[in-house]
Amino acid sequence: MIRQSEKSEDDRQVWTALKRGDRDALNSIFNSHYLSLYHYGVKLCKDESLVKDCLQDLFIYIYDNRENLSDVEVIRYYLFKAFRRRLMDQLQKNRRWSYRDHQSLEVYLKPSEVEIDKNEEIRRKELLTKMINKLPARQKELIYLRYYKEMPLEEIAKILSMSYRSVVNTLYRAMTRLRQDQPALRKLEYFLFPVLYYCLI
Repeated sequence: MIRQSEKSEDDRQVWTALKRGDRDALNSIFNSHYLSLYHYGVKLCKDESLVKDCLQDLFIYIYDNRENLSDVEVIRYYLFKAFRRRLMDQLQKNRRWSYRDHQSLEVYLKPSEVEIDKNEEIRRKELLTKMINKLPARQKELIYLRYYKEMPLEEIAKILSMSYRSVVNTLYRAMTRLRQDQPALRKLEYFLFPVLYYCLI
């Protein structure tokens, strides 16, 4: 397993090469992160064409403005934040979303994306997914970034322009709501929360 420090060093080297105009570095970044960004985008916006356009614009912007880019420790977190901001700006420009209305973001998870335990039965994944999809949009987005994309809370706060404490509190509220679904919890028994609890540790 690659340690975070080693990954950060690799990212710094690739990012430095990009800032110097190395197209191979740009291609490496694109190939490594495009699909992950795309999947995140379609969670926030069902318009796949708009998601693709925003991604294309983002990578064009990055290369065209490479000399003025700040240094980056972890490329993935930079891209998620920049892409989310670009997509939200475009939705707001098209009058399809307002910064005051996070509920309009339809973050929808699929059972196939739940990777909690590959040996568990499909019906348990489906039940967990249904429970999560009942949550408010912001809570679903946080769960998606934290547990599906395995991002640190600090980086999620930066991506969503939230305080660290707000991220923790929102996740806590999400888990509290999940715990209150007693019929579903009885069906899941001990399966549901090992992957969710550790953010409180």
